[in-house]
Amino acid sequence: MFFIPMVALMVIMMGFAVVGLAKAPDTGEMAVVFSPFESEERQLARIVSAGAYYVGPSRLGNVQVVIIDNADGREKLKALGAWFFVAADGLCAPIEAGVRI
Repeated sequence: MFFIPMVALMVIMMGFAVVGLAKAPDTGEMAVVFSPFESEERQLARIVSAGAYYVGPSRLGNVQVVIIDNADGREKLKALGAWFFVAADGLCAPIEAGVRI
């Protein structure tokens, strides 16, 4: 019985560690995570509305790579529906061509 809560706690702690390592910069290139149920067209419209520059898609359908050149850009994207921001590395790195996961 004690094993299940310990495993859950370990998974949560590992998740925080990964997010900490993948922390997005305040400005520059970063990956923006949107709802997985939102269309890519709607994601791109939100990016443009916030004044960010679109770099390209990532390997995940709900993650777009952008360049934000001021601190207000992140707040605008957050207000327009972005869930959170991570570094544009690994699965969240921009792809030029290929298959998404």
